[in-house]
Amino acid sequence: MNHHNGVKRDDESKQSPSSSFFSGSKPLLLKPCDLRELVERKQREHFQGSREWLFEEVREWLREGGASGGASGGASGGASGEAGVGRHTNNTNKRVFWLVGGAGTGKSVVSAQLLRTAGIREHIKAWHFCRHDNAAGSDVRVILQSWAAMLTQLLPNFRVGGDDDVGKALVATSVSEMFELLLAAPLRRVAQGKGSGGSWGAEIKEHSRKQQQQQQQQQPSPLHPPCVIVLDAVDELPRDSLEALLLLIAAKFGDLPSFVRLFIAVEMFFRPSNLMIEYQT
Repeated sequence: MNHHNGVKRDDESKQSPSSSFFSGSKPLLLKPCDLRELVERKQREHFQGSREWLFEEVREWLREGGASGGASGGASGGASGEAGVGRHTNNTNKRVFWLVGGAGTGKSVVSAQLLRTAGIREHIKAWHFCRHDNAAGSDVRVILQSWAAMLTQLLPNFRVGGDDDVGKALVATSVSEMFELLLAAPLRRVAQGKGSGGSWGAEIKEHSRKQQQQQQQQQPSPLHPPCVIVLDAVDELPRDSLEALLLLIAAKFGDLPSFVRLFIAVEMFFRPSNLMIEYQT
């Protein structure tokens, strides 16, 4: 929540991922999209105490659906038709939180506020706010590169590889190949504990081995807390980018490690139903 009448709550005074990410001076081969101005403007539009029910539902999603979610199961969790109120029937096994609302209902304010809300911000490792007037940030390849850059900085043990590996990813012939090289493969290595030294790394590897043997890919590892990627206003992308990104999510997201979560705020009704829990604003 944002400050109101000059009062800022203690849990909001801590750095959010959006403010801490760009504080370093190390040059990056993968460049994140700097959306701080937009995020901070949207956060200022938030009224203290509003949408608390929604933030609590996101926390619950991370605690329950996010902690036990996989890629299987039908679409559960409809939404009520009342403006400003949403309910779901069951969020088990849902890794995508799909927030749907009309124009001007505050979806982007909610998305921005997630980056500073206690119990949620700790899990957010990458984000993107789409805008129809931002051509440079509307390319799917740019979004994937930005996510990979953020994950490299914010998610422990996430590494795309050396400069040669990054270079190969940047010249990938398809967005599917780029997704695999920049996001899917590094996230699988995180899940498998590769690159983690010492007994902790051995523990993660052993846990991963047992998971594979038991064919429990859809059960999350307790060693990996939820890693949330926020995608706001995806409907503002150009049609070709919109279709490419949504088809990519529908086809590939379920193959990512089960600790990876996606929060999407959108004005339209595209539903990757086997993965989602849906709310309406």
